[in-house]
Parts: sequence; C-alpha cells; structure tokens
Amino acid sequence: FYGSYGFFRENRLRRDSVFREDLLVSPTSFLAESGKRTQLPLAHTLTGNIDYSPSQHDALSLEIVYSGRNQEETYNVLYRELNSSRQMVGLSDRYTSGPSHEFNFESALSYRHTFAETTHKLSAELRSATDGEGGPTGIVARDIALDGSQTDTTAREHQTPWERPREYSIKADYVRPLANGMQIETGYKGALVRIHTTLDTDVFDTTQSAYVVDPTRTSDFTYRQLVNAAYGQLGGESNKFAYQAGLRVERAEARFDIGGTGASYDNPYNSFFPSGLIAYHIDDAHQVKLSYSTRIRRPDDVDLLDPTPHVLDPLNISLGNPHLQPEYIRSLELGFQRSDDNTTVQVTPYYRHTLNAIRSLRTLDTTGVSTRTFANVASTNAYGTDVTVSLTGSKISGFASATAFRQVSDAANLSPGLSASSFGWNARTNAMFRLSPTVDLQALVTYVAPLTVEQGRNAARARVSLAIRNKLMNDQMSLTLRIIDPFNSLLESNTTIDPAFYQVSERRRVMRGIQLNATWLFGHVKKNENDRIDFNESGG
Repeated sequence: FYGSYGFFRENRLRRDSVFREDLLVSPTSFLAESGKRTQLPLAHTLTGNIDYSPSQHDALSLEIVYSGRNQEETYNVLYRELNSSRQMVGLSDRYTSGPSHEFNFESALSYRHTFAETTHKLSAELRSATDGEGGPTGIVARDIALDGSQTDTTAREHQTPWERPREYSIKADYVRPLANGMQIETGYKGALVRIHTTLDTDVFDTTQSAYVVDPTRTSDFTYRQLVNAAYGQLGGESNKFAYQAGLRVERAEARFDIGGTGASYDNPYNSFFPSGLIAYHIDDAHQVKLSYSTRIRRPDDVDLLDPTPHVLDPLNISLGNPHLQPEYIRSLELGFQRSDDNTTVQVTPYYRHTLNAIRSLRTLDTTGVSTRTFANVASTNAYGTDVTVSLTGSKISGFASATAFRQVSDAANLSPGLSASSFGWNARTNAMFRLSPTVDLQALVTYVAPLTVEQGRNAARARVSLAIRNKLMNDQMSLTLRIIDPFNSLLESNTTIDPAFYQVSERRRVMRGIQLNATWLFGHVKKNENDRIDFNESGG
C-alpha cells in the first residue's frame, strides 16, 4: 500500500486584447482590453493504491485519486469605441467576479492473470470518474466618460454555471502466444459518459428593482454517450521482420437533451479502425518501419455542443453546434530509427487525412456582435516530417524534437472562400540535468511557428518553464520549485479575416512567478529513477 499528498499555491493573471474593425457593418471599430485574475489559495491531491496477489499468477489492484481546489476569479474588460479616424468616441467596462469550486474523484479496480507462459495474459479493469466545476459569479457593466469617470451602470447580472461529468468504463484484454513467434490479442471496452451542465442567469430589472431570470441564457443540458468497442490484433516476429495488423470496431450512441425546451439530438454511428505495422531491423542499431492507423476525435465537450448562447461580454457570444460529427484521422507513417547506448534518433515522414475536422468559426451580425460557433470542415490533409533525438545518461537525459508540415483544408462545404493552405513547423525540448543523486534540474521549451488556418491566421507561440526538485527522506518526500514563464513569453495571438470584419485577438497569460510543491509518499513504492518532473502548471 502506498499513497501521496501534495499541495500548492499560485496566483495567475491573464490579459487579453481584441481589436476589431467592422468592414461592412459600420465604419467604426473597437479595442477591448481585459484581464482575468485567478487566485488559488490552496489546492490538494490525495492518491492511494492497494495491491494484492492471492497467488503467483493473479494480482488485484485498487487505485484512488482525489483532487480539489477553490479559487477566486475576477475578470475585467475595458471597451474603447473608435470612429473611422481611429479616435475614441466611447468608453465602457464590464467586471465579473466570483468563486469557482472544482473536484475530481477517480477509482480503478483491476485484475491480472498470468498463465504459465509470461506472454499469455488476461486482464480486466473497472474505472469510474466523477468531476464537478462551477460557482456563482456577479457581473457589472458601466458606461465611462472619456475622462475616465463613471457615468452610469448599464447592466447587473448574477450567473451560476455548473458542470458535472461522470464516466464509467469496463474493459477486458486477452493475449495469447501462437506458434512461430506469433501472438494474438483481443479485447472489449465499454464506456458510458454523462455530462450534466446548468446555467442560471438573473438580470437586474430597473423597473422592478429586482433580479429576474433571463430565459435566453438559462440552460439545463445533459449529454450521454455510450461506446461499445471490440478489437483483434495479430502480431509477431520473423527473422529481422516484425509485423502487426488489427481491427477495432465500435458502436457509439450519443444523445443530448436541453431541459426546458424539450429539444434533443441523437447521433448514433458505427466506426471501423484498421491498423497495421511492419518493421525491419537492419541491425541492432537501425530499424525502419511503415505503419497505418485510424483515430477518432469525438465532439463530447459540452462547449462544442450546447446551442445555448453564452455571453462572454455584450460584443462576444459563444454557442455550440449539436449537429457536430466526430472527426476521423487516418495516418500513414514511415519511420527510421538509429540507436546506440545513450542516443536514439527517429526520423518519421507522415501523411494524415482528417474527415469532418472540427473547427471554430466567427460571424458578425448587423449590430456588431461577434458569435463564435463550431462546424465540421469536409477534410484536411497534412504531410510532413518529425525528427526526435533522445538522450539517456546518468547526468543528462531528455529529448528534442522538431516537426515541419504542409496542411491543406477543404472547407468548401461551409463557404467557398474558407479553405486554407499553409506551411507550419514546431520544436520542443525537455531536458533534465542530475546535479546530484537527490537534486534534479529540468527545462521545458516549446515553440510553435505561425500558421494560416480557416478564416485567419495564428501567430507564433512560445513557452519556457524551469524546475528543480530535491528528494528527501530516501525519496519519500520531494520539494519541487518551478519557475514559470521566466521570459514572459506566454502570448497567444490570432487574426480573424472575414468580408464583414477584421479582428486581432491577443491573450497573454501572466503566470510568471515561483511555485513550490511538496509531495509526501508513504508505504512501499516502486522506484523509477527515470521519473521526470511534472510540468503540469495547475499543480496537483
């Protein structure tokens, strides 16, 4: 039996700016600058694991993880309305504040049986997860004179959003060796996902001097998805060749209901996922392989599906599309690998074809309100090459990778001018330096180059984080110090180009600072000397 407990404190600030010029709607434009501050006074995580082996060939395991946090969030946006000469003619702001409560509870019960041959195995697992997130918020909107003084309060609101996802799954896998180095693997997995979200919006009515319900922004949304999947896979080795071929078939049934309106949407579909791989070992150090796979991305996020308007501010509305279809990604890869005692180099040219790719789109109405929604584009094609260099050693370990690709999207099903073609690349490195047997230093650097997308262009993004960990009490306790964004590089910027408007949005996550995390492990834990520092900046 073992467990762990960790806690952390942090303070986050996010700054956004949006410049929009209305090209057809009116000869005006506006500049919005906003800031969101998140204060996490205390967050905690508790994990536990029990292993039991009733016999030499059987093993039972129970794992439990709980985490939670309470945070205060404030969000302020300042609007500057500009005329055709870019002179400010109007000023207003909007202030939102309130607590947010989050929790997560996961448990898993697993069983494993090993037959006389170690590669002959039977395993099963039951898993459940329950989450919750939400809390009340207050909103105040004001008109401001050009000299900065407040003129009047234009709106007051109360909102209480809640999201409560639950997931249950059961799976079983069976692996059996066959003659001539072959092996067969088969299994089943059933998963049930249920997400219940509610949104209550009360608007202050000056004529009644009281808050009244706004039915256009009050929702009760339930999403239910049941997936039953079975797979079979055959693989083996012969001389210098290794091969693998498999097929997964599944039946998915998705349904979402909007309470109060009686509207419901059903989306049942069947999917087939063939896969295959053949590898040739040229010698002990060199290998070449060819693989094909199919993956799926389901639109199972409530933000993607819920058609209830969510007012971020008076000029920006977000709503989901309940008619979204899942996207399918078909990948063909050719890989070359060279390995020695400490270094591995992988070069992987690839081609990916995506059907029903899910994209975010914006429209502008005659009143100047921008609406973001989601849609499936017909297809996208991407082809490029990925290069990864990995290093293992007693003092230095980690990897560096770079990808260059060409991406072409066919969005003619939505609009003739929405299709896009672009070239992109990105690079990432994660290196750990062992300063002593108990002290590790780790650096994470990521860069994503600019990329043209449907309806606009995404600017370059960069991220840098540093961490140092000190192991204490024979590795039972560790202190980790993170230096987050030391160069203030967490900036996301995108440009929306449309015949009706031109908009530049920037989001800067001001998370620079130092975060201290303490973790205590108790009981018997299997040590892994290659464990890396967790760079999850949400802590836990």
